[in-house]
Amino acid sequence: MLKTREGGPSASPTNLILTSVTSTTVTMSWEPPPPDLQNGIIRKYTVKVANCRTGNVFLLNTTKPETQVGMLHPYYHYCLYSFAVSAVTVEPGPFSDNVTVRTLEDAPTGFPTMPVLTAVDSTSILIDWDAPPLE
Repeated sequence: MLKTREGGPSASPTNLILTSVTSTTVTMSWEPPPPDLQNGIIRKYTVKVANCRTGNVFLLNTTKPETQVGMLHPYYHYCLYSFAVSAVTVEPGPFSDNVTVRTLEDAPTGFPTMPVLTAVDSTSILIDWDAPPLE
């Protein structure tokens, strides 16, 4: 029996599932590429994370087809993130299609502006303020 050298996977992982856990943490899982398209032993997975507000992208590696990504940088709460995953043998395979998820809401990180009080009449006032900054 003749064996060829390993190559990069011909297909990307499938069934990428994302779940928001907190305002800065997402869990994710996926299925490996089909066995006949792995072209070797999968040694790790590379996860690509993109912040949809800033466009910042970072990569992380894991050896399991599931992971938890915490403290999403730059720590925007209630923010859209885009994820894709690639299987790696001796070479990386193609990335999956991007899947987006919004992190959960959280308490504001700042305070509203100083309220402005305006007398409307002898028994009522109008209170006006600006919302805290988004981040």
